[in-house]
Amino acid sequence: MRGSKSGVEVKIREKAVQLLDIDGDSCHHIHNSCKKFCAPFENWLEGLLCDLHNDFKWSSDLRDWLSDLCDILHVKFTMAQRYVSHGWLSVYDVALATDMLFDCYITFYYGFIPKTLQPNYTEILESIYEKKGVSKEARERIAEIHHQLAVKMKTLTDDGKKRKERIVEKVLIQSKKTTLQLHFYIAALPILQKYVKVFQSKEIMIHRLHDQQLESFQVSLYVL
Repeated sequence: MRGSKSGVEVKIREKAVQLLDIDGDSCHHIHNSCKKFCAPFENWLEGLLCDLHNDFKWSSDLRDWLSDLCDILHVKFTMAQRYVSHGWLSVYDVALATDMLFDCYITFYYGFIPKTLQPNYTEILESIYEKKGVSKEARERIAEIHHQLAVKMKTLTDDGKKRKERIVEKVLIQSKKTTLQLHFYIAALPILQKYVKVFQSKEIMIHRLHDQQLESFQVSLYVL
């Protein structure tokens, strides 16, 4: 397939010397560029996205309780998505969905914090309640969900408990760091996604290759 003498690329060059070498799949290069761009953050956000996906994938109880919380906070419930490592730009769509549910995640995972530590984060919870106009009755329902989560915590496997601890660390304890990265990804990655969408369309777009590469480069310099 890739042989230096009889590989597909060699055969094509022999039979069609007029073809322009555009250095492989530029969309694949963009995904690799996105991965390189995100590397300095040391998978902080990507690890959270994977943990959230796995947490709700394996538990219908957790999904139902989160769905109830979303209704109370007037946020549309969606399942935690998973980005794919071979298509690194998918992290943008998952980050966007996570940002929309972030208040719900804060409220939800508050229930997994030991009661002795909960007072440290009550102010964050109260600010969400005020912002969303949560009624007294709704707050009582949230308290019930938190109690159910505390009971659930006692029955989890060691892996499940460790995953909850990692999520709590990123969603509550270091929420500012997490939201900063979320908003940075959401602001910067659409530049790369726009390029990929152009060349993943059904139409032949090779004539726009140079212009799109130049535009993406110029916009990146301006934004970043």
